Amino acid sequence: MANDSTVLVIDPDADYFHDRLIADFPGIRVLTALGPDDIGDKLADAEVIAAMGSKMIFHEGVLEKAPRLKWIQAFTTGTDKITPLKAFRKDMLLTSTRGMHGGQMAEMALMQMLALARDLPRMLRNQGQAKWDRFLQIRLLGKTVVILGVGTSGESLASLCKAMGMTVVGVTGTPRDLPNFDRMVRRSELTTAVKDADFLVIVVPYEKATHKMVNAAVFAAMKPTAFVCNIARGGVLDEEDLLVALREDKIAGAALDVFDVEPLPPDNPLWREPNVIVTPHHAGQSDVYNEQVYDIFGPNLKCFLEGRIGEM
Repeated sequence: MANDSTVLVIDPDADYFHDRLIADFPGIRVLTALGPDDIGDKLADAEVIAAMGSKMIFHEGVLEKAPRLKWIQAFTTGTDKITPLKAFRKDMLLTSTRGMHGGQMAEMALMQMLALARDLPRMLRNQGQAKWDRFLQIRLLGKTVVILGVGTSGESLASLCKAMGMTVVGVTGTPRDLPNFDRMVRRSELTTAVKDADFLVIVVPYEKATHKMVNAAVFAAMKPTAFVCNIARGGVLDEEDLLVALREDKIAGAALDVFDVEPLPPDNPLWREPNVIVTPHHAGQSDVYNEQVYDIFGPNLKCFLEGRIGEM
């Protein structure tokens, strides 16, 4: 590959990547766009597009306007919005930032668990009303967490949960021995695994096999005192079944960071469900996100320019 390749970075912090790329790869041409509305005619020359792997950025029109495109670097773990596109050619390279989100995802899940256990929303409502209301507090020590998905995020979460004195059960398509898991079971055993769970945390990737796999059958198998946390993808959890389970007191509550439709529409009942904590897809974010991305993007670009595609 030529060192004069044209790279298009589409990101609100595109200037950060521009400056890093120019410093590290002085021979390349770097174009920037702050978002979809700022792309204009910059796609025509792009051999590389680096951006969040979202539907807002990647759609048929984008790839069709990039005839020279050879490689897409997604700034996300998921690439499920890119690969189904008809304009995504088989000769295009596609890389993600898989592996970098584990720490922040695990922290978010732990926050969700603590907030549900301690009923933080009730505390905040009381504070707003200057109301002194002491109620039962649930601790994590001694509780059982079932982690659906034991990739980087699941492993990071297991470590935190063990530090909190919890029993940790992993649910995965490929059971194996991993540190901090007391037990590992197959996905087909999910409804059995959740029977003793105090928390079910969903961190499994979204794919055909995981579509709506957390559904009425799973909720029916859980204890009425158990909680559900979802930081994976909205499509893994059946939102309608969840609402029924909450309203029929089959489970105690849920913390949701991802949804079928995002942004979550204002009229969605999950906003107003009393035992639900809603956050706007924050789990993968961090105050060092750009640095984390560049630690993967930079070496990948070096391999791309040197023709070492197999090492990306």
